[in-house]
Amino acid sequence: MNAEQPLKGYHVLFPRGGEAAKKFAHSVSEAGGVPHIVPLIDFRPIEFSVSKERYDWIIFTSQNAVTYFFEKVKSENITARIAAVGKKTANAIERKGLMVQFTPSVYAADVFVKEFAEVIKGGDKILLPRGNLAQPVIKNELTAKGALVEDPIVYETFFPRQSREQLNELLQNYKHNMIIAFTSPSTVHHFMEVCLAIKDRMEQQEFICAVIGSSTQKALNAFGIEADIIPEQYTFDDLFKAIVKYTN
Repeated sequence: MNAEQPLKGYHVLFPRGGEAAKKFAHSVSEAGGVPHIVPLIDFRPIEFSVSKERYDWIIFTSQNAVTYFFEKVKSENITARIAAVGKKTANAIERKGLMVQFTPSVYAADVFVKEFAEVIKGGDKILLPRGNLAQPVIKNELTAKGALVEDPIVYETFFPRQSREQLNELLQNYKHNMIIAFTSPSTVHHFMEVCLAIKDRMEQQEFICAVIGSSTQKALNAFGIEADIIPEQYTFDDLFKAIVKYTN
């Protein structure tokens, strides 16, 4: 194995677009691999409203929630304390000129709920802007602790048509030394939707599967597939490092 090019001979599929995809593709290329950027998910805003004039906390679980929430709400009108599940989400909030008062020790929903439950009080009014596919774990757990949680849907996730065609072509041309990076349950479902349309079943040994997050891992497990690569921290940078470590 070439220490300077640990991914030489490997193809790596990254299922997101934007700046994160460009950075990831550059890292893969620098490591000698061949990047394939196929956005298996994209996002669009949804009209939403909130019922209360005042909240004690606003929880943001993703950069998308920050983006689409503040397309409608002016940051200067925010008086609530703010919690963020991830570092990049916190950074997105801070770019709006706001301070983040709480982040978990590990960027995962289950850890967030456990630690945040120790901060809030019964009766706290909490706003939780979310995507249409977000699981109700945070809302359910905080509600059980006595919080009043409102969770408006501010954006929805969809599978771009051109990506479906691009993925179909990719899967039929590359079957070996292909690393698939799954970054959310939706990327798993959309990948399998195309994959299973090509053949009756997916043979695990044809692909190396990398995942971010326990919910993504569970989505993959539901198809009878075990993840080969799971980073300790749920960030794209850590995902890339874990892929490199796996190939060494």
